[in-house]
Amino acid sequence: MPHEKTGTLTSRWVRESRKGYIGLAILLLLRRSPLYGYSIMKQIREMTHGIWKPTPGGIYPVLKKLESYGLIEGYWEARMGRRRKLYKITNDGLKCLDAILRSYRDFVTWVNRLLGEAVEEIEEEHASFEDLLLLLEDRRRALTKLIKKLEETLSEIDEHIKELRKLSKFA
Repeated sequence: MPHEKTGTLTSRWVRESRKGYIGLAILLLLRRSPLYGYSIMKQIREMTHGIWKPTPGGIYPVLKKLESYGLIEGYWEARMGRRRKLYKITNDGLKCLDAILRSYRDFVTWVNRLLGEAVEEIEEEHASFEDLLLLLEDRRRALTKLIKKLEETLSEIDEHIKELRKLSKFA
């Protein structure tokens, strides 16, 4: 049961943290070329190999907000009888994105260092666990040999006791 709760909390944490990055991801993608909302979702999904699967309910409100800030602009296109909104980054959006990327550089460096240290600690703990496991297996083998030797010695003692009892009957 605790694992289910941990899994649920982990999923929620990851989902919530991605919400904070969706605007940045949109700006980064639109920096390359104009895209439709659906294309943005698809590219994020493909670039993350399916780990991050944004939904229309997650993408379109952010597109609307970025548009209201003047960071992107959307315009309607009619193609094959369908109207679709194409989004592109504005000059203000490019300036804002550059400033965000500069400020994120130090933050990302710090987070990477923190995560790297955590991974090293976990690997050390895992290595310690592996060492302990090997030590315990060696001790078990040694004890098994000792027990076998003790059983042999007990058998020999039992034989001596039998012989002494036989001798004591004749004496």
